[in-house]
Amino acid sequence: MPSGILLGLSVAGANIGAIIGAIFGGYLTDYLGRKKMLIYNMLVFIIFAILIAVSTNLVEFIAFRIIMGFSIGADVATGFSYIYEYISMKQRNKFYSLWAYAFSVVALVAVLTVYLLYTYINSNIIWRYIFIMGGVFATIILVLRTYLMETPLWLYYSGKNTDAEKVIKNVYGDDIKIKSTEKLHRSLKDIIKFYRSGINREIIFTYSLNCIVGFIGWGFSFYVTYMLVILRIYTFTYILGIDGLIYAAGFAGALISPFVSSRFGIYKSSVIPSSFAGLLLFMLFIVFLEGYTVFL
Repeated sequence: MPSGILLGLSVAGANIGAIIGAIFGGYLTDYLGRKKMLIYNMLVFIIFAILIAVSTNLVEFIAFRIIMGFSIGADVATGFSYIYEYISMKQRNKFYSLWAYAFSVVALVAVLTVYLLYTYINSNIIWRYIFIMGGVFATIILVLRTYLMETPLWLYYSGKNTDAEKVIKNVYGDDIKIKSTEKLHRSLKDIIKFYRSGINREIIFTYSLNCIVGFIGWGFSFYVTYMLVILRIYTFTYILGIDGLIYAAGFAGALISPFVSSRFGIYKSSVIPSSFAGLLLFMLFIVFLEGYTVFL
C-alpha cells in the first residue's frame, strides 16, 4: 500500500505540472512561437501519456504525470495567445465560449470512453488503457494542429515580415507590405520586472479569476470522483454518471455565457459565478471531511 504522500502526489501530479506549465508557458510561447508550442505541447502529452501507461512503479507514474501536466498548463497559455491574436475584441466573448465548449465536450467524451473501457474490459489495468486512449485522441489533435498558421503578430515581433504578410494574405485576404521591423523577445528578466513594477487591478482580477476557474476545473470536476471513491458512497459507474452531469452542466454554462456576458458585462458574469462556485467548493470540502471522519 503506497504512503499517503505518494498517493496524493499520484492524484495531484498533473495539477502540479499544470501550474508550472502555466507559469513558464507564456515565456516559451513568446520565445518559440504559438504554432510550435501548440505542437510541442501535444507531443509531450502523447509521449508521457504512453509512458504513464507502461510505467512500472508509482514514482515513475508521478514523474510522468507531472511532465504531462506541464504540457496541459502550457497549452492553456499558448492556446489563448493564439486565439486572441487572430480575433478582434468584439469576437473574444464568442470565441472564448468556444474554448469552454471544447473543454466540456472533450471531458464528456473522456467520461464516455472510460465507461466503455470499464464495461467491456473491466480489469485491474484499465487505467493503462485510459492513458493510451488519451494519447490517441491527442494524436488526432496534433495532426490537426500541423495545419495551423503562425500568428502575424508573433511573426512581426520576430522580424519575419515576409511570413507575416503571407499569413495576413491567406487569413484576411489583405495584400499589405510591412516596412518596419520591431523585434521583441521577452526574457525571464522581463517577466520578473513586470511583476516588480507593481500589482494593479488587472493583475489581481486575472489571477483571482484564473485561480477560481482552476479550482472549479481541477478541483470540483476531477477530485469529486476521488472523494466519492474514498467515501465508497457510489459504485464506479454511478460516479462516472455524476462526472457526466458535472461536465454537461459546464457545457450548458458555456452555451449561455455569451448571452449573460452581453447582458451583465464580462466582469459581473465572471466574478459572481466564480465566487459562487468557490463557495460551493468550500462546502463540498466540509462535506468530504465530515464523511471521511464518519468513514474512519
